[in-house]
Amino acid sequence: MTQRMVLMLSYHISRRQAVITIRDNLKRYSIKAFVAHIERHNYAGSFEEKINNVIANCRYFILLINIDTLGREQVIRECKRAYPNGFTEHPQFIIFREDLEHVERASETFLTQTGINISKQNQQDFRTDPQLASRVSSLCRSCFFVKVEDTSYQLVKESQQYASDTMVSRNMASVEIFQNKVDELGLWKHCEIKIFLFRSNNDVSWKVQFLYIRLLEHAPHQLVGLTTQHLRFMHQVHEINELDNLLNQIALAKQITLDNVTSSLELIPNEIRYDSFYNSHPQSEIFGVTKACYELLKSGNRSTELAENERLLISEFEGVFDSLPDAVVNKLDLQFWDGRYAPFVVIIAPVPIEIVTAGVNNQNVLMTLGCSPLIDPRRLKVMLHGRNVKGRQVGAAQSITSFRQLDNSQISLNTNVLLNKSITYLTLRLYYYNDLIQERYFKKDEITNRWVQN
Repeated sequence: MTQRMVLMLSYHISRRQAVITIRDNLKRYSIKAFVAHIERHNYAGSFEEKINNVIANCRYFILLINIDTLGREQVIRECKRAYPNGFTEHPQFIIFREDLEHVERASETFLTQTGINISKQNQQDFRTDPQLASRVSSLCRSCFFVKVEDTSYQLVKESQQYASDTMVSRNMASVEIFQNKVDELGLWKHCEIKIFLFRSNNDVSWKVQFLYIRLLEHAPHQLVGLTTQHLRFMHQVHEINELDNLLNQIALAKQITLDNVTSSLELIPNEIRYDSFYNSHPQSEIFGVTKACYELLKSGNRSTELAENERLLISEFEGVFDSLPDAVVNKLDLQFWDGRYAPFVVIIAPVPIEIVTAGVNNQNVLMTLGCSPLIDPRRLKVMLHGRNVKGRQVGAAQSITSFRQLDNSQISLNTNVLLNKSITYLTLRLYYYNDLIQERYFKKDEITNRWVQN
């Protein structure tokens, strides 16, 4: 019997790397996708007949649109084969579109030959391959792809096994919010993990004192860490697409496995909380973040267990470090941990945007941003909020979106605005994807009538 493929991928061969991205992310969730240029060498005879058979039996049909895709003969043939009488609900149609200037959303040729008005179908845009990977992972996590007869290709949503556990359900909800935000922005390519494990003399199992995860644009230098009989400091760097599995371990299980080392989370029993912060915030500054960020925090309860074993742990590196905090600073490069914290798990995604300069000159608003080259200027906006001398709001807030790219690391704003003469205090609020990033405050000097930063 022919093995059933869950998905058929139709694409222009010029974007084979994007197709590999889709396939690899589906594979992580045990979903089998048919990719023609990879599968071709596995078959003899008519390969076109093989494609026809896959299309006839697949549940989902993914179309990857980039430049010239909708005019490609093979793509048109595959779409006609999947939907011979025009668009129907089976197989389910999924479209990913590369968000470039010359990539069309519809084509007269495609409409005429297939009978499918593709412009009426939902098209998920992406700008980079990591962003595409995030789009695919988001669909998988939401259990979009249902089970099929071949169990080796089933998507099993692990959280269903814990549906009766209210805390786990809330954990998964918080993780889902965080993951969706990471997917939406597509700014982070790596995550680094720093973990403190210890065990007592009469216990062979490791326990987590803290687990610190930070999302990064660039991979950091790998730290050596520290290993003794009863203490382990581990530093790992992973691709961002490995984050999902790690978060699921934290949310769903009572233990976590890293580098073949399994450790207990029993000291950190509380539920995961999602939050976001802008500017510098005491909560994020605790963990060394001074920019806007998204955060998952799982806190533990105060425990004497580490203190009871501290003398034993220190004795194993005596003469090298003065204390556990000293060892954490030297081996994990975490300046904030001083030994007084309750056990915790924290996952931080700092937003790589900061206001370098900001000013108001007569009726001009000027701003320069230092940021990652992955920042999309079209998703930036500044809201102007004016107040009079008594602190009361004057008129409605004004929105400015006319940002322009200076280079890979800077974006600027220089635009004319009409400010009410009664405005004495002005607040500039910078947003990215409608999330507040930073604020700047200005006051009009009574003597010079010039705006000065407050």
